[in-house]
Amino acid sequence: MGDLIITAARGLDWPDLSAYANSLSRTGFQGTKLIFVESVTQSLRENFTRLGFVLEDFVTRDASRLFYTTRLEAVISYLKHNYKSFRYIIWTDSRDLVFQTDPSAWLEKNLAPHRLLAAGEGVLIKNQPLNDMWVKQVVNAETYTWLKDCEVCCGGTLAGDAEMMYSLLLKMHEILSGTTENIYDQAVLNYVLRTSPFKDVMRIPRMKDGFAATCEVMFRGESMDAKATLNLSNGLVCAPETGVPFVVVHQY
Repeated sequence: MGDLIITAARGLDWPDLSAYANSLSRTGFQGTKLIFVESVTQSLRENFTRLGFVLEDFVTRDASRLFYTTRLEAVISYLKHNYKSFRYIIWTDSRDLVFQTDPSAWLEKNLAPHRLLAAGEGVLIKNQPLNDMWVKQVVNAETYTWLKDCEVCCGGTLAGDAEMMYSLLLKMHEILSGTTENIYDQAVLNYVLRTSPFKDVMRIPRMKDGFAATCEVMFRGESMDAKATLNLSNGLVCAPETGVPFVVVHQY
């Protein structure tokens, strides 16, 4: 069984995603590289095809809604019929994310005994104004009293075994599609991850583990976690303590 890396893009050109596509190709990842596209340029299509990506066109049912409210529509439709074909599924953002090493190799060594991995941002929801606002739009006051003390997890870096990833993304999609409001999938993720069965099989790797460097909060000096290091000689972002390059660099 192969692995799947999946992302989605709307209204973008090749320069917007060239770092994402080129970096993943350089890692030697041997699985399926899938991108859902809507209103993208021919240049993007040609370059992603050249690099071995599978492109799937989608049309947002309501184009007036936020991309981060609707982007799971096409993903769920695809996974419903195909998730059993894969071992691991990695879901990512694309415009602000690059790969440094093969994610399959890291997951083989580090996923078990857990089934889901989330990328922590090293700050509590209540201490990050934007995420705090997004979460308040999604959950009721009673839920917020305990959820606010959880760490922010990034909505654009998720990984796990195929069955559990499909279940997680499906649950998120059900919540997102069940409202007419523009809400952010990252806020929904932060709630769903803390409910069963997901909370029972999920972990948030720390910076020293070298899975995902979520850079925005970290390089503002607000993270509770150790800070990654930038190797200026080769341009790699590396884990503290080990100096090993992160698999994913997000929010660069």
